[in-house]
Amino acid sequence: MTRPSDQDGVGELRSRHLPSKRRMTDEFEESMQRHAKDMKSWLIDRGLLLLTSVVLAGVAWATIHYLGESYFPVSTTVLIVVLLVENWRLHKLLREHGISTRWHKRAKDKS
Repeated sequence: MTRPSDQDGVGELRSRHLPSKRRMTDEFEESMQRHAKDMKSWLIDRGLLLLTSVVLAGVAWATIHYLGESYFPVSTTVLIVVLLVENWRLHKLLREHGISTRWHKRAKDKS
């Protein structure tokens, strides 16, 4: 005697949707391979981060060591110049988009 679920094809449908041991093993292996790739990229990322920090620490040490007493005036001057250039660039970008760079003019436009 056949089961009712086999008569209408439900049993066959159920067997196709239930994971077999083989399919579960394949999915597990794929998952482990993806995890291994993720772990490898994470280790590479951490290694490069560590290398970058060592290089930047060396550059900082060399800069302070060779500039000596003049390190702070030179670094302050460079910082001020960089900030002025960045401010100029941002003002130019605002002007290109038709936005006023003066806060009091923007306040008048809102009212």
